[in-house]
Amino acid sequence: MTRPGVDLVRNPAGATDLVLLAHGGTENSQAVPQSWQPPTLRMWPFAWAARRAVPSAAVGLMRYRYRGWNGAAADPAVDLRAVLDHLPSVIRRVVLIGHSMG
Repeated sequence: MTRPGVDLVRNPAGATDLVLLAHGGTENSQAVPQSWQPPTLRMWPFAWAARRAVPSAAVGLMRYRYRGWNGAAADPAVDLRAVLDHLPSVIRRVVLIGHSMG
């Protein structure tokens, strides 16, 4: 099993803001998401737009443990909470942009 995390696509020196992109998935799946799958690829235009709109902010793609929501387990919500709880203290503000399950 992979650990939830953030794959940074932009991390300028001194960034205190993070634009976090949360991709979609499927209703039930414990398969590991891959960066080349459509739900992740759909978020790249948002990453580019965020880079242009807020060049001083870090921009990252959410990395989930599983591809699915998985019912009451709500795995993506659990993963997102874990990531937010462990952000570096220099990050003061997070803008979350999600699609579908994200």
